[in-house]
Amino acid sequence: MTTEAQEHYINALISEYASVEDDKIFYNDFMEKLGEASLDTLSTKEASALIQGLIGIKVPLEMQCGKIMMVEKDEIMRGQTMGRLDECMHNCEIDFNECEYLKNQE
Repeated sequence: MTTEAQEHYINALISEYASVEDDKIFYNDFMEKLGEASLDTLSTKEASALIQGLIGIKVPLEMQCGKIMMVEKDEIMRGQTMGRLDECMHNCEIDFNECEYLKNQE
């Protein structure tokens, strides 16, 4: 059986990001392939696979400088936890020590 935490996380992943339509399509396809009608009937392993699939759907991330990049949802979560500079360090192709935007913020 799916845990309460897994159900909460899945519901957040399919409703709180710019990829809502893609998330719903992925979710419905996943459930259809398993022949399941609701989350609470999934095993914890199946729920984990669903979570990993939903996390892998890319969403737009607006960097501090205004550049928009497509990243997986876990990168958005990392930025929410670790801060905006961490987003730059992990996602931008420009070394943060060379970033003109950050240099101008000092």
